[in-house]
Amino acid sequence: MAELKLRAQSYRRERGRLIAIVVALLDGNPLHADTVVLDSADQRAAFSGAVRERLNGNGAIADDLDTRLLQLRLETASADEQASVTETESRSSQADKLIQLAVDTQLFHDPQGDCYLRVPLNDHRECWPTRARGFRRWLAGQFWLRHEKAPSADALNNALNVLDAQAQFAGPCWPVYLRVAPAEGGLYVDLGDPTWRGVRVTAHGWEVVAQPPVCFRRAAGMRSLPIPERGGHLDALRTFINLEDDDDWALLRAWLVAALRDRGPYPVLGLHGQQGTAKTTVARMLRALIDPAVPDLRSDPREVRDLAIAARNCWIVAFDNVSHVQPWLSDAICRLATGGGWATRELYSDLEEVLFDARRPVLLTGITEYLSRGRSARSRATDHLAPDPLAAPEARAGALGGIRGHPSAPLRRPPR
Repeated sequence: MAELKLRAQSYRRERGRLIAIVVALLDGNPLHADTVVLDSADQRAAFSGAVRERLNGNGAIADDLDTRLLQLRLETASADEQASVTETESRSSQADKLIQLAVDTQLFHDPQGDCYLRVPLNDHRECWPTRARGFRRWLAGQFWLRHEKAPSADALNNALNVLDAQAQFAGPCWPVYLRVAPAEGGLYVDLGDPTWRGVRVTAHGWEVVAQPPVCFRRAAGMRSLPIPERGGHLDALRTFINLEDDDDWALLRAWLVAALRDRGPYPVLGLHGQQGTAKTTVARMLRALIDPAVPDLRSDPREVRDLAIAARNCWIVAFDNVSHVQPWLSDAICRLATGGGWATRELYSDLEEVLFDARRPVLLTGITEYLSRGRSARSRATDHLAPDPLAAPEARAGALGGIRGHPSAPLRRPPR
């Protein structure tokens, strides 16, 4: 007598219903196949009727077909439940393993409640936000190196949630700095190089340190500073900049030195002059001396939020080709230079706020007299432009060494 068997080749859950491709085999040969909602009695009956039609009168072997379809449903549902449990355990296991990969990192949070960790890489440590793309990639890469398979997105998210909680509630509270940080008796400057070195400036001079004890964060556009040269002098810059008189040069030098201090208030430097007076070139040179970044100069902000985001991601906030400073922007720049903050509603939230609190040096360029008060350094009209600072790296490094010496001089003065 011929033998009839049923087999579920594949199945899935869709809106809570168990759907499978059911194949009827007669003596091992396919007789009929169809997609069946196994939870539906009507669809099981329709499949049974189609099979009986193809048996050509040999329907006796299909007498218990309805019972076997119901049994197939139970077996498939059990297999689906077991697969779901296995998948859940696998995701949980992956998340646990990902958390263990971060056991050698230092988890902490800053006074604003943002979570960070210090990751050991080669012979140095790097400070990353726990939600940074770089840390997510590092974690996935470490998982691949250990287990030779990719972690699931759910496992990564679950692990990051736990690491956030550990940083917030079990980790210490440490301040995090951008480019310049205070130190006992001086300050640190982040060189921005791949080995995360810094420069310590004190009343006795400066030195390059392999691993500054403070936590610096790196924004996406930050670029590295050259190693300062001893014996350099700030006056080496004078030949690269077109200024009307020595008073303007004194103002510019004062701004450069102040921009490398770890605390404000900071002066606002405005460069203005006729077209072709190398305003943008000078601004790029000054920016590259202290806080090189991409983009080096920005267009003027359209709202306070743009200014706050720029201050969050760079030490020197520089805007090029400013034609008019509106009253709200003037007030915002003053708050940024002297110390102030902004608050805005967090996206997808009705009650939470995002707080921006920063104090930054500000650099502006423009053709017209856009600054109504105070004196700005002015470019002098000339037939030739100042050379690009990157074309003279030795002058840049020497000037940088000269700037390093200037902040240490005030540190030697007794407090008034």
